[in-house]
Amino acid sequence: MRPDKCTNCRTARFRIKARRLCKRCYSLTRKLEQLENWNPRVHGTPKWYPTSLPLMPLDHIVRMRADVIKQLRAGLKKLAYMEARSREPVNSMMIERKFDWLARKAGVRNREIMHGTAICFDSFTPKQRRTLFNLLDAIEENIPQQNCIHWSRYLTK
Repeated sequence: MRPDKCTNCRTARFRIKARRLCKRCYSLTRKLEQLENWNPRVHGTPKWYPTSLPLMPLDHIVRMRADVIKQLRAGLKKLAYMEARSREPVNSMMIERKFDWLARKAGVRNREIMHGTAICFDSFTPKQRRTLFNLLDAIEENIPQQNCIHWSRYLTK
């Protein structure tokens, strides 16, 4: 019998790829496992390691590896959180926050542009709010750089 839900994020929207994980969780889990098993002292790097990175001292590589592992774990938690949120009732403030987040991602400079828009959605039925929220969520999920790994983030800490 095939599992119908991902063991990490509990989604039924995406097909199960392998090891009872959906496609999104499986790719992050594989990268996480490869980095956890990667020994920087031994030559060779994970397949998806960017070749554009310059040669670095060992202590930098170890710090970078730890930071990227942290980012991948946070990505898995975020997928689980987003799926859990997609199953709970939607209120007007959730829609306003989603619009605000999308506006910031689009580069809007006015941070208050979506402030107070929740009142516009108060007259919507729960089904209409859910539909609108799911549409906005689909846009968020398909933003290409949302799940990218910042390899040099450890340098700014």
